[in-house]
Amino acid sequence: RGLAAGFLRTTQGQRTNPPDLEVDMVTTRARITRRVRAGAAVLAGGSLAFGLLGLVAPGRLARMMGSDEETARAIGLRDVGNALTFALAPTRAAATQRMLYDLGDAAVFGPRKPGVAAGALSFAVLAGWTAWRAR
Repeated sequence: RGLAAGFLRTTQGQRTNPPDLEVDMVTTRARITRRVRAGAAVLAGGSLAFGLLGLVAPGRLARMMGSDEETARAIGLRDVGNALTFALAPTRAAATQRMLYDLGDAAVFGPRKPGVAAGALSFAVLAGWTAWRAR
């Protein structure tokens, strides 16, 4: 029973949702889908930007993160790969991958550069939400 039972009615022995509740559910799903797509687009854009920065100007990315150029190139390649994953299939797997990368970046580079940790954790939260809501 519970609270949800109050929203259901019986028609010839079958339980159905009232039409207005069904419309609200469809509208809510559409809103969530748009937000997931927007979150995936932000994550893909950020991945591509940092990836290209690591490949084109590894010294600059290395200074931002407090690491060396070799690490910056590796992160650049990793992030371009993640951006391609989002471009090909913005799914739960792509967002989960991004979340794990950002959590790792926060743990590794955060002690030297707290701003890096804050940015990485912000993206990790967005990626986690996108992964949770994606289908």
